[in-house]
Amino acid sequence: MQGKRRDSFFNGLGITEDIFNSKNKPLPKIIEEAKETLEKATKFINKIDSERQTSINNAKDVPENATIKEEYVNL
Repeated sequence: MQGKRRDSFFNGLGITEDIFNSKNKPLPKIIEEAKETLEKATKFINKIDSERQTSINNAKDVPENATIKEEYVNL
């Protein structure tokens, strides 16, 4: 990842600075921050997977002969 895309990814996880770019921090501190980042990322991925599974389950509840009224479709 590079540039704005990388920054927006880290900001989306609640990270405001690139932890691997800090040369003045001791290694244990960097490792601790990396673990916290991993926990946040894992939580985020689990949330996405949960929402995906919910969508799949909700889609199964829709009857096969269901139709969408024309007035609800934006053309």
